[in-house]
Amino acid sequence: EAGREVVFEVWANRLENKIHDLQTHFDPILSIHDAQGRELQAADNHFYADPLLIFRPPADGRYFLQIRDTTYAGNPSWIYALQATSGPAITATLPMAVNPGSVASLRAVGVNFDAGQPISLDVPKESPPGIHFFDLATTRGKSLPVPLLVTPLPVVLERDDAGATFDKAQEIGFPSAVSGRLGESGDLDLFRFLARKGTIYSFEVMARRLYAECDPVVSLVNGQGKSLVETDD
Repeated sequence: EAGREVVFEVWANRLENKIHDLQTHFDPILSIHDAQGRELQAADNHFYADPLLIFRPPADGRYFLQIRDTTYAGNPSWIYALQATSGPAITATLPMAVNPGSVASLRAVGVNFDAGQPISLDVPKESPPGIHFFDLATTRGKSLPVPLLVTPLPVVLERDDAGATFDKAQEIGFPSAVSGRLGESGDLDLFRFLARKGTIYSFEVMARRLYAECDPVVSLVNGQGKSLVETDD
């Protein structure tokens, strides 16, 4: 139907990829074609090498979805699962971290639901720390499963786009699980904390592992603005 967004999500590379197994792996790509065979839209790497395609038909009619390997290769072990829905699909949530045994209030981005309404999630008390998938209850029904980080650390939300200057840096304590968003080009978030000499502090970012599209870099800067260390990947 014209204008009714449909969502296609592939599970393939995520299910088989092991970096040291010396095998070739399925690298899927999706494309939409009209009744005359013309390609209208394509999608590649979104969830690592697995694609996500959101398609808004320009007119009523019959369309074709094609899935193939990016190099046109094939292998009997290259099995895939394709999830197709015209229902809710969520591409990001804030926060991405939730506590076990809590009722989390999430702000979500995606299609086929009211993004202006917060989504409540009852996180099972028995959920162990780590990445879990939850189908979230939206105003238009449950979404495709969304990855969230379950953590026992207190969840802290970025406030007012955590200022990019030292006088506006958001203060955080230890331990904590800070959940934020790099919402525009050039955005950086600055957090201030008090440290004791001789104490070891650890900072770990969870982003790409939760299929976020950002590629974060973390810098440690002292009170005088001098960069002490920077880390990536």
